[in-house]
Amino acid sequence: GYRIRTRKVLRNATHRDEPMPELEQFVPCDLPKCPVDCVHGGWKKSECSATCGHGARMLTRGIIVEPMYGGQECGILEK
Repeated sequence: GYRIRTRKVLRNATHRDEPMPELEQFVPCDLPKCPVDCVHGGWKKSECSATCGHGARMLTRGIIVEPMYGGQECGILEK
């Protein structure tokens, strides 16, 4: 972000050849970056591990946005 410093002209200059000073100055704030939380995709089922009887499936999801600057970490990606 930025801060704006302003000043007012209290009296017009008597020397007309002098340029008018800047009345506004934009100064960066140097604030810390905002946290970005992890964003997951939806759960997807894997193929069954067996063609008959008892098998197993995995549920997986991917990461759409990685966490940054202290944002919430990603949760479980497989179950």
